[in-house]
Amino acid sequence: MQLFPSAGRGLHRTDAREYLIRHAVLIGCAYPRQYAAAISSDKMVQDATSRWDNSYDGLKQSLTIQSAIVSGLDQDGQTLRTLMANSSAAVGSLQAQQSGNELLALQIKQSLQTQALMATQARADTLRAAEQQASSAAAKERFTRFIGDGHAYTSGK
Repeated sequence: MQLFPSAGRGLHRTDAREYLIRHAVLIGCAYPRQYAAAISSDKMVQDATSRWDNSYDGLKQSLTIQSAIVSGLDQDGQTLRTLMANSSAAVGSLQAQQSGNELLALQIKQSLQTQALMATQARADTLRAAEQQASSAAAKERFTRFIGDGHAYTSGK
């Protein structure tokens, strides 16, 4: 079950809101708080595999975005130097205002990149925490199935 889009596809703000609302139930199914005794071991393994895949995809997307931002830093630095030179050499208020707008646009671009980075990192962290919690619930159920009611290991006296 794929909970989130792949790392190669961007997720826009309006799409993200609708996407999260639609998939809230799926997240609850993929990351249960506890397992019932009727759930088969195969189903628990499938759920664990699905959770691991989702966590992996979240971390992969986070690394992809981090890499894209880092690879653009040199270009942004060069753009900033060019804009600063243009601003210093501006003749008249219109050129100065245009240079200011271009500098502001670069700042907004970097702010949006920071927001994207924070969102993907938070998503990866949340998926990892949910996976750990669900894995703990699965482990508790496996332990209960192994031990049973506890009477099998008491002395027969």
